Amino acid sequence: MKEWIFTLFAVSIVGYVAKILLPNGKTKNYLVFILSIVSVCALIFPIGTFSNYDDYIFSFEEVNAEIIIDENYLKEYRQNYYFTIANSQLKKNGIEIKKIDFIFEDDKYENSLKKIKIFYGDIVMNENNQHINISSITKNLLSNLFNIDEGEIEIYG
Repeated sequence: MKEWIFTLFAVSIVGYVAKILLPNGKTKNYLVFILSIVSVCALIFPIGTFSNYDDYIFSFEEVNAEIIIDENYLKEYRQNYYFTIANSQLKKNGIEIKKIDFIFEDDKYENSLKKIKIFYGDIVMNENNQHINISSITKNLLSNLFNIDEGEIEIYG
């Protein structure tokens, strides 16, 4: 510690004397720059001389994190997501559905749609709609939208 303080003091004195004795010009500016770098190095030198680096190394315990997926939330989210998509497309054709049941393949988190169930009482037609066969139009739209066979779309009366 004493050597460090002495080094800082010596570098400061040499820098001050050099600044006073040298005439103004490029050489003085260059020397002041070099002495500034030496001063900074002398100032931070003790940081590299800690006796035990092991005392300062951080150790992190291994953390095992489990992702807990609420199956009911996932099913409800997928139902709502598919319902929103289906209803927006059907509204463009003058059809609105109050409730649709989407049935997905078990144990898969992918968008694996297996079947669609609709109750006829949940299908509402807009006033300006001129469609005669609302069931076939609904099946056709949903089949094209979700890329499933029309036979997998059931409309109950």
